[in-house]
Amino acid sequence: MNTINSSSKKNELHLVAIGKLITQVKAIAKEYRELTGRPLGITGEVAEYEAARLLNLELSKVRNAGYDATRSDGTKKTNKRSSCI
Repeated sequence: MNTINSSSKKNELHLVAIGKLITQVKAIAKEYRELTGRPLGITGEVAEYEAARLLNLELSKVRNAGYDATRSDGTKKTNKRSSCI
């Protein structure tokens, strides 16, 4: 198995595990907002996950200067922007 395919499959498994957590967190954040009228403060993390999942990106290390993710082939760095609606 070549490195790109191996890395891509690891990324897919990682995103599935994170997805399960994100689903729970979204429900908690929704309830928190209903109770307090304030966002929970996880918008950026949820947006990073959703961008990685939908666009097949690999997330970079936390607090990486200038970008949040790269294409799975490593050719392009991306930076996401998000807001809570």
